[in-house]
Amino acid sequence: MARQTVIDALNELDRSLFGDRMRNILDEAGPPFDISRPNIHESKSEFLHELDTVQAAFDHCTGLISSLFPKDKNDDPAQRRMRNRLAKAIDSHAEEEGLGELASAMDLSLRNVVQTGFFFTSALIVLDMQKAYRKRLKELKDQEKEFWNVSHRPPNYYARTIALRFARHYARQK
Repeated sequence: MARQTVIDALNELDRSLFGDRMRNILDEAGPPFDISRPNIHESKSEFLHELDTVQAAFDHCTGLISSLFPKDKNDDPAQRRMRNRLAKAIDSHAEEEGLGELASAMDLSLRNVVQTGFFFTSALIVLDMQKAYRKRLKELKDQEKEFWNVSHRPPNYYARTIALRFARHYARQK
């Protein structure tokens, strides 16, 4: 069922149960109570697919950073010289690829990355990506504990949540 149809049906149910109460224009545009999903995955397989993808992306970011900046060799002069040679080669390659015309904000962003030192700027971006994937991974692990770690078929959390929210809405109105 389309979202707007659901919202219209809920507003009609609200009017039939509680009558025409004072509502503003913003109330009419949305449902009488929150109808968002408590979790965003339709099934456990969909959840596991995202979990595996995020874990792999996090692992790849971690591997890239640890390859370029190994903790045990970070102060080693030979490692620093190798990294600087690599940075020059990568920066040179990025500049040779051409910056093209600036047709979008993305083009401008990429040009800025190339002009500020592609190698080290990209490493900083990968570090930020790693943080973002770590955060999402934690969220997914929390969701796994809350929603998906059951030995039987998981219940329909969305239906339960909507029923509970409707009951709270009913109690507030009555």
